[in-house]
Amino acid sequence: MNVVLILGVAVGLSAPNLKDSPKKDTAIVGEWVPESMTMGGKMNLKPPAGMRYEFTADGQWISRREGAAAKGVPRDYKLDPKANPPTIDVAPIAAAPAGVAVAAAQPMLGIYKLEGDTLTICFGVNGEERPKTFESPEGSRVMMMVLKRVKKKE
Repeated sequence: MNVVLILGVAVGLSAPNLKDSPKKDTAIVGEWVPESMTMGGKMNLKPPAGMRYEFTADGQWISRREGAAAKGVPRDYKLDPKANPPTIDVAPIAAAPAGVAVAAAQPMLGIYKLEGDTLTICFGVNGEERPKTFESPEGSRVMMMVLKRVKKKE
């Protein structure tokens, strides 16, 4: 009987602690303003006035224009901060609002880097392969965005 009790305690102590589950990288969570955009080597594509992007803690990438959610396909994002360089996968949300065509939207595979309050994302558009460097060569279908974090008002 003591053997069963000892085995039970040993198994219980060696089981992984549920509180120690891996934490999601939340470094990019927040609101961002586009500083520059480059597509196919053409620098400074101008985003619409008042455009902002929000990365939520639950994995959504929301485009906002002048405070309201912009029309378009809502997207989810997933990060792998341990990859070299860190990766970001952006995909349409399966349960899009009525009237939004999800089938036409392709996943975007990208890389990102966060330096202070500057977030650089580089991804292939329309199902292109994940870029390996932070550049948008002329004639490519690679978009590079440089975003600045919106400071919270105190």
